[in-house]
Amino acid sequence: NPTGAGYEHRYRMVELASKQDTRFVPSRFEDPSVGSGPHYSIDTFRRVKETAAAGDRLLFVLGADAFAEIKQWYRWLEVVGMVEFIVAGRAGETDRRADVPEGARIHWLAGVDVPISSTELRERLKRRKPVDDWLAPEVAAYIRRHGLYGNAVLPRTEIRGPE
Repeated sequence: NPTGAGYEHRYRMVELASKQDTRFVPSRFEDPSVGSGPHYSIDTFRRVKETAAAGDRLLFVLGADAFAEIKQWYRWLEVVGMVEFIVAGRAGETDRRADVPEGARIHWLAGVDVPISSTELRERLKRRKPVDDWLAPEVAAYIRRHGLYGNAVLPRTEIRGPE
Protein backbone atom coordinates (compact mmCIF):
# COMPACT_ATOMS: atom_id res chain seq x y z
CA ASN A 1 0.00 0.00 0.00
CA PRO A 2 1.90 3.08 -1.21
CA THR A 3 0.03 5.58 0.98
CA GLY A 4 -0.59 3.48 4.08
CA ALA A 5 0.28 0.19 5.71
CA GLY A 6 -1.45 -3.17 5.60
CA TYR A 7 -2.40 -5.13 8.68
CA GLU A 8 0.85 -7.11 9.00
CA HIS A 9 2.96 -3.94 8.77
CA ARG A 10 0.78 -2.17 11.35
CA TYR A 11 1.00 -5.20 13.65
CA ARG A 12 4.78 -5.30 13.33
CA MET A 13 5.01 -1.58 14.18
CA VAL A 14 2.88 -2.16 17.29
CA GLU A 15 5.26 -4.98 18.27
CA LEU A 16 8.24 -2.66 17.89
CA ALA A 17 6.59 0.17 19.82
CA SER A 18 5.43 -2.21 22.57
CA LYS A 19 8.99 -3.28 23.28
CA GLN A 20 9.43 0.16 24.89
CA ASP A 21 6.94 -0.68 27.66
CA THR A 22 6.20 -4.24 28.76
CA ARG A 23 2.72 -3.23 29.98
CA PHE A 24 1.64 -3.17 26.34
CA VAL A 25 1.08 -6.43 24.50
CA PRO A 26 0.19 -6.56 20.79
CA SER A 27 -3.02 -8.33 19.92
CA ARG A 28 -4.32 -9.90 16.73
CA PHE A 29 -7.99 -9.38 17.64
CA GLU A 30 -8.47 -7.30 14.50
CA ASP A 31 -6.63 -9.61 12.10
CA PRO A 32 -8.49 -9.36 8.78
CA SER A 33 -7.78 -13.03 8.01
CA VAL A 34 -10.11 -13.98 10.90
CA GLY A 35 -13.69 -14.18 9.71
CA SER A 36 -14.98 -12.52 6.58
CA GLY A 37 -16.19 -9.06 5.72
CA PRO A 38 -15.35 -5.81 7.47
CA HIS A 39 -14.24 -5.71 11.10
CA TYR A 40 -15.97 -3.27 13.39
CA SER A 41 -15.13 -2.11 16.91
CA ILE A 42 -18.08 -4.09 18.29
CA ASP A 43 -16.53 -7.29 16.87
CA THR A 44 -13.21 -6.55 18.57
CA PHE A 45 -14.89 -5.78 21.88
CA ARG A 46 -16.84 -9.07 21.71
CA ARG A 47 -13.61 -11.03 21.10
CA VAL A 48 -11.89 -9.26 23.99
CA LYS A 49 -14.86 -9.90 26.28
CA GLU A 50 -14.74 -13.64 25.44
CA THR A 51 -11.17 -13.82 26.76
CA ALA A 52 -11.70 -11.55 29.76
CA ALA A 53 -12.37 -12.79 33.27
CA ALA A 54 -15.81 -12.27 34.79
CA GLY A 55 -16.06 -8.75 36.16
CA ASP A 56 -13.24 -7.33 34.03
CA ARG A 57 -13.91 -3.85 32.70
CA LEU A 58 -13.34 -3.06 29.04
CA LEU A 59 -11.74 0.36 28.64
CA PHE A 60 -11.43 1.98 25.24
CA VAL A 61 -8.97 4.86 24.85
CA LEU A 62 -9.63 7.30 22.04
CA GLY A 63 -9.39 10.96 21.20
CA ALA A 64 -12.25 13.39 21.65
CA ASP A 65 -12.40 13.88 17.89
CA ALA A 66 -13.03 10.15 17.33
CA PHE A 67 -15.48 9.95 20.23
CA ALA A 68 -17.46 12.87 18.75
CA GLU A 69 -18.28 10.54 15.82
CA ILE A 70 -19.46 7.61 17.98
CA LYS A 71 -23.05 7.83 16.73
CA GLN A 72 -21.79 7.10 13.22
CA TRP A 73 -20.17 3.80 14.24
CA TYR A 74 -21.64 0.46 13.33
CA ARG A 75 -23.87 -0.75 16.22
CA TRP A 76 -22.75 2.18 18.34
CA LEU A 77 -25.42 1.67 21.01
CA GLU A 78 -24.00 -1.80 21.73
CA VAL A 79 -20.49 -0.35 21.88
CA VAL A 80 -21.64 2.28 24.38
CA GLY A 81 -23.18 -0.45 26.54
CA MET A 82 -20.15 -2.72 26.38
CA VAL A 83 -17.16 -0.49 27.17
CA GLU A 84 -16.06 2.43 29.28
CA PHE A 85 -14.42 5.21 27.31
CA ILE A 86 -11.27 7.06 28.25
CA VAL A 87 -11.58 10.17 26.10
CA ALA A 88 -8.50 12.34 25.63
CA GLY A 89 -8.98 15.93 24.59
CA ARG A 90 -6.12 18.01 23.26
CA ALA A 91 -5.09 21.20 25.01
CA GLY A 92 -7.22 24.09 23.79
CA GLU A 93 -9.82 21.83 22.22
CA THR A 94 -13.46 22.71 22.74
CA ASP A 95 -15.35 20.70 25.34
CA ARG A 96 -17.60 18.12 23.67
CA ARG A 97 -19.21 16.70 26.79
CA ALA A 98 -22.64 17.89 25.65
CA ASP A 99 -22.50 15.35 22.80
CA VAL A 100 -22.17 12.29 25.05
CA PRO A 101 -24.73 9.59 24.26
CA GLU A 102 -27.03 8.64 27.11
CA GLY A 103 -25.67 5.72 29.12
CA ALA A 104 -22.07 6.16 27.97
CA ARG A 105 -19.50 5.68 30.73
CA ILE A 106 -16.79 8.29 30.18
CA HIS A 107 -13.52 9.11 31.90
CA TRP A 108 -12.25 12.45 30.56
CA LEU A 109 -8.57 13.25 30.17
CA ALA A 110 -8.56 16.98 29.63
CA GLY A 111 -5.71 18.97 28.18
CA VAL A 112 -3.64 16.05 26.93
CA ASP A 113 -0.71 17.81 25.37
CA VAL A 114 0.24 15.51 22.52
CA PRO A 115 1.45 17.70 19.66
CA ILE A 116 0.78 15.03 17.05
CA SER A 117 -2.00 13.95 14.76
CA SER A 118 -2.05 10.88 12.55
CA THR A 119 -2.74 13.07 9.51
CA GLU A 120 0.24 15.30 10.22
CA LEU A 121 2.44 12.28 10.96
CA ARG A 122 1.56 10.64 7.63
CA GLU A 123 2.24 13.95 5.85
CA ARG A 124 5.66 14.22 7.52
CA LEU A 125 6.45 10.65 6.51
CA LYS A 126 5.34 11.28 2.93
CA ARG A 127 7.63 14.33 2.72
CA ARG A 128 10.48 12.41 4.41
CA LYS A 129 10.65 14.90 7.28
CA PRO A 130 12.00 13.77 10.67
CA VAL A 131 9.54 11.80 12.82
CA ASP A 132 11.84 10.30 15.44
CA ASP A 133 10.53 12.77 18.02
CA TRP A 134 7.01 11.36 17.42
CA LEU A 135 7.73 7.67 16.93
CA ALA A 136 10.01 5.11 18.48
CA PRO A 137 13.15 5.11 16.30
CA GLU A 138 12.58 1.42 15.50
CA VAL A 139 9.10 2.20 14.17
CA ALA A 140 10.33 5.13 12.07
CA ALA A 141 13.11 2.95 10.64
CA TYR A 142 10.60 0.17 9.86
CA ILE A 143 8.36 2.63 7.98
CA ARG A 144 11.29 3.87 5.93
CA ARG A 145 12.68 0.40 5.33
CA HIS A 146 9.36 -0.82 3.91
CA GLY A 147 8.40 2.34 2.04
CA LEU A 148 5.16 2.83 4.00
CA TYR A 149 2.98 5.96 3.98
CA GLY A 150 4.37 7.26 0.70
CA ASN A 151 8.04 6.89 1.69
CA ALA A 152 10.47 5.75 -0.92
CA VAL A 153 12.32 2.67 0.27
CA LEU A 154 15.65 3.89 1.62
CA PRO A 155 18.96 2.14 1.10
CA ARG A 156 20.04 0.13 4.15
CA THR A 157 22.84 2.59 4.90
CA GLU A 158 20.28 5.37 5.53
CA ILE A 159 18.15 3.34 7.96
CA ARG A 160 18.62 3.42 11.72
CA GLY A 161 17.08 0.96 14.13
CA PRO A 162 16.26 -2.75 14.07
CA GLU A 163 13.89 -4.46 11.63
